[in-house]
Amino acid sequence: MSREFESLAQSSVEQESQKELPKHFDAMVVLGHIWPEHPRGKSPEEFKLKLSIESKMAVVAAAEMFKNKLTSKIIFSGGKTAGQAYPSEDAEMVRYLKQKYAEIPDEAIILEETSIDTAENAERVAEILKERPESSHVS
Repeated sequence: MSREFESLAQSSVEQESQKELPKHFDAMVVLGHIWPEHPRGKSPEEFKLKLSIESKMAVVAAAEMFKNKLTSKIIFSGGKTAGQAYPSEDAEMVRYLKQKYAEIPDEAIILEETSIDTAENAERVAEILKERPESSHVS
């Protein structure tokens, strides 16, 4: 990498880091992360899906933001990436959230259960946000 490019990149990063973030986000988006193990043709009776550590960390981060009044809603995005016989990623993340943070009300949770990759996560969440014009600050 050239020194000129490196200097320009560093300047851009410094400018971005000086911008002040909103004190409150209307919604926090939590994307599913691929299952650490995949059933590969096994039935739900033969194989129990487990959330990845990345998904668990994202759930905890969103819950802590909610508890600390930094966000009003949590949007979970992730479909049935293991197959139709298995739960969606977002349903499993919500199940995990409720195990760890039962006090977070259902009204604060929005599910997007149809996406199967990051591009679809973005498209479906954008549709949800269009339906909710009050959500202007999203993390």
